[in-house]
Amino acid sequence: MQCPTSWAALFTHIYYAPHPRAPIYPPPAAPTTIESMIYDTTSIRWVNRWKKTPKTGGFAISNTLQPTLRPTKRFLNTQREIFGRLIQCRTGHAYTGEFRRRFFPDKVQDCPCGEEYQSREHILAHCTKFDIHRNHLHKISRDVFLPTILGTEEGIQALTTFLQESGAFTMLGRPLDERAPPDFDTEPEVPETDDDPET
Repeated sequence: MQCPTSWAALFTHIYYAPHPRAPIYPPPAAPTTIESMIYDTTSIRWVNRWKKTPKTGGFAISNTLQPTLRPTKRFLNTQREIFGRLIQCRTGHAYTGEFRRRFFPDKVQDCPCGEEYQSREHILAHCTKFDIHRNHLHKISRDVFLPTILGTEEGIQALTTFLQESGAFTMLGRPLDERAPPDFDTEPEVPETDDDPET
């Protein structure tokens, strides 16, 4: 260690020099680095927990794709109504007789095609009402094997196309009519008042 040559240098050396036994810490991380570390840790923990959890229930055959913290392309590129039916179909919470039976056991649970029991498997693989649209599913799985259709990227893409064209898993069992956006020119004028509505 060199000896300082001026009083100012001596003052700086004594008061601002680190103590020789002080621990040396790395410089603080940037906020983006910390955010990235948190993201990675959360993602790893979630995937590990997902891997350790037994796959049971109605979603078990669909629960094969690793979870991710980012929205999937399927979520970003699919119409909201179609995506909703896709999730309902994959989780088993779709508009089917099988699902309605849990809440309304006394009501009719049969399929409009004449089948006694309307299930998710029946609609996807056997219902004659959707035969002309089933070709999308047959391209991925010749026998429309549900774990392939509901649990793989290719199967889910084919299922999305099937739902879009067929209207399956809707209350009416057909594609919904396109709704026109509201036309504000034909809406009635609402008078603006300063009156308090409670008086």
